[in-house]
Amino acid sequence: MQVFPPRLLLRLNDYNDSCYLTQRSFRKLRQRPPFGCIQWSGRSLKSTSLRFGATNLRQGRNGSAMLPLENGQALIVEDNPETREWLISCVQTAFPMLRVSTADDLASARQVIAAGRFDLALVDLGLPDGSGLDLIRILSSQTHPCYIVVATIYDDDRNLFTALKSGARGYILKDQDRERIVSYLQGIKKNRPALSAASSQRLIEHFNNKGSALEQTGLTPRETDVICLIGKGYSVEDVAGMLNLSPDTIKGYVKSIYAKLGVSNRSEVTLEAIRLGIIDSV
Repeated sequence: MQVFPPRLLLRLNDYNDSCYLTQRSFRKLRQRPPFGCIQWSGRSLKSTSLRFGATNLRQGRNGSAMLPLENGQALIVEDNPETREWLISCVQTAFPMLRVSTADDLASARQVIAAGRFDLALVDLGLPDGSGLDLIRILSSQTHPCYIVVATIYDDDRNLFTALKSGARGYILKDQDRERIVSYLQGIKKNRPALSAASSQRLIEHFNNKGSALEQTGLTPRETDVICLIGKGYSVEDVAGMLNLSPDTIKGYVKSIYAKLGVSNRSEVTLEAIRLGIIDSV
């Protein structure tokens, strides 16, 4: 029988940033990795490490991810000219042999993507004409594997989890120094996560905390069923039919859910359902 320590210390990157993973979250992550972006290495707790991404890249002889070092293509999508040049410098330092293309908005990025194949992409989420999430979905749906890294100022759960679910394999914050950004990118070659420490911490805390947060709401199992369906956009009548209950009964559950969560509309219910881990972010 495997003995778990109360908490597992998880090393996140070369700067020795770390966080603690509870026994419950360790089991949950290992049994059901979220978003298809987590891999485990090591056969025992002492050698176990958490690795994000690189699942769709070519593998090296030691199992590490390989970006083409010759004739490879990188794409940087960033609307701020100074930040764009800074990111170009980071990519060229981390991967000297990659040729870098750029785009400053959603429309031009779509044209660039249509005209070429990219092995690495750094994508800003807040673009003048739309969301970088659209580009992430386009790149991740292509047959040619592309390692997608979000480079953003948004340090929040919703953007982080939505980006990962859309196909991003990394998430870095642009307010960090150049040395760290380069280190995160270089870690891709060793199959380490291109995740800033803050993003890694958020991901771990999400799984450490959402179970206890759900318990603290006082929602009953039936109310959890209802909020799951309501949060996904189903009407009261649809939920009633799915659960074989009357619409009036469902309305009673909804009223109780609103009171327990302190919300007043469907949008707030959906956000709470995402925060509590009842439904995935969309």
